[in-house]
Amino acid sequence: MNRHDLAVFAATLTDLIHKEVAVALDGVYAELELPIVGPVTEKEHDIATKAYLVTYIAGSADEETEFELPAADGEDYLAWEDTLLWSTDLKLTSDFSLQHRQNPFIRQRRSFDWHVSLLEEFGHRLGMFQNLECHRLKDLLVDMEDHGTGRVPLSRFYRGGLDGDWTFTESVDYLRHIGALDETTPSRPSVVIPNYIQSHSNCLEGSSFYSVCCFDECEGLLGHVELAVHGPSALPAEVAEVISGLGSDTVQAPRNLSGSLLSRLGQIAELHGGRVPLHGRLFSQWMHHAYPRECIFPHFSGEANRLSPLEWMDIHDIDSAAASEEEMLLHVNADAADSFTEQRSESLPWTMMEELVAGQAAKDTSPTSSALSLRVVVGALALLSMILPISRVGIVGSPKDSDRVARCLV
Repeated sequence: MNRHDLAVFAATLTDLIHKEVAVALDGVYAELELPIVGPVTEKEHDIATKAYLVTYIAGSADEETEFELPAADGEDYLAWEDTLLWSTDLKLTSDFSLQHRQNPFIRQRRSFDWHVSLLEEFGHRLGMFQNLECHRLKDLLVDMEDHGTGRVPLSRFYRGGLDGDWTFTESVDYLRHIGALDETTPSRPSVVIPNYIQSHSNCLEGSSFYSVCCFDECEGLLGHVELAVHGPSALPAEVAEVISGLGSDTVQAPRNLSGSLLSRLGQIAELHGGRVPLHGRLFSQWMHHAYPRECIFPHFSGEANRLSPLEWMDIHDIDSAAASEEEMLLHVNADAADSFTEQRSESLPWTMMEELVAGQAAKDTSPTSSALSLRVVVGALALLSMILPISRVGIVGSPKDSDRVARCLV
């Protein structure tokens, strides 16, 4: 697509997402028997907001399930009360921002259209709010890691689950499936912090078009490198200079890079004729060594999967992606003498296997007539595939589905 095609595509996708909000809220109003034309009371508005949040957090489910609001204590979703409080704050912020455009002598009433606009803004801003929970999870994992590795032994990962804290309970099979399990030392497997944080188990499936997941901190770090070198590749010395002065949440800067990091950077450059490609597996692996708590360990294509816990459970025909108490106890007891250790980046896995995101060879960008025809067909199919989910939007919120969300979403 050229820039005009991309702009049209983005505008169309945005419009479809907004229409999805209106369709979902229309279903909520119908269930609660509220009018979509004319005013609604403040109490009715708040009940409808609460019901919409249930459907958003629970994601898609069987359309035949009975609609029901969650328990007031947030038992079905661990962050329910915080999310409800944040949505209320968003409503008051919206009211304040609109004050200068409203008649102060007329009492303003809520309406369906106003509600749609508010929930569209809710979707735009939810990522920032959800990322606070991601940082909390990261901090908990960093407190349990073998210092300097970005890895938490399973014995510590599961210890909280045995004590009644169900924050970290994903099974070994599911951790392996999402690429968050480091089995370099089979007798002492560990969870890779950024791979776990970036996994689909920490996403909300509120839309047919997107998921709300944890921000990729490494993307910001890579952006600084791209901005500094002004190109898709750079000399090893240029990369080293940028990284040595670039800090993160858990890495202080400026710093002196280790001999191992500098040596491996040289190995990457040697493989590529003296320059380091910024968008390949080897540099991503190097960034993981430089920032083990922010940058994921890159697996080879096909080794890790992006299936959500619910999709993974459906494929394997099981009721939960969480480890059983017996499984957790097995790993905790196997490392009864577990102690916190400090390790260096040299101890992290390293393989000289490259996969580039895109080839470096220039391509002819002038489209032929057949290419144009193909592009039209592909574009039409893409839009059709996005429009179809709207017809399937339904009301979700049964105790069964909420319970599955509580077990799988952290």
